[in-house]
Amino acid sequence: MGDKTINFKNITIKVPTEDGDFLKTGFVAAGTINFENCVFEGQVTLNGHATWTFNECEFGGADNGAYASFVYAATKATFNDCSFSGVDRAAKIYGTGGAIDVEYNNCTFTSTTSNKYAVNINASYATTKVALNGCSQTGMPGLYAVVGAKATVLVDGVQVQ
Repeated sequence: MGDKTINFKNITIKVPTEDGDFLKTGFVAAGTINFENCVFEGQVTLNGHATWTFNECEFGGADNGAYASFVYAATKATFNDCSFSGVDRAAKIYGTGGAIDVEYNNCTFTSTTSNKYAVNINASYATTKVALNGCSQTGMPGLYAVVGAKATVLVDGVQVQ
């Protein structure tokens, strides 16, 4: 797809949890992908050299140890006013090569059963920048956790890692 833009608005995407990765297999290496007011049921995996934007979207329904959203080797992902609820594991960021830049703005993360943090960051293999602005979590040990030394984390504009 290269430099093309794809827009989705007011749709529900049900991701099969058995083989999971609708977005990973559906939109690898697209230019720009925008979602507005969409509902995702099951793990959404972002992969490829793309710019991903989610505005007012709902993520939930992932099970069997899956994350509601999994940023895997994506170039740039932005979540604005999104909610992650009813899931054991909300968000994971894992880079395997090039730099990753992920931003969560005014997002809520809610779980009643989780022992995982709201945003789980593995920066062992790729330079990873994560910004959490105006975000909140309920029912989790904390807002974020980091593994690996290649992470920069900002919370409300202040660098905390």
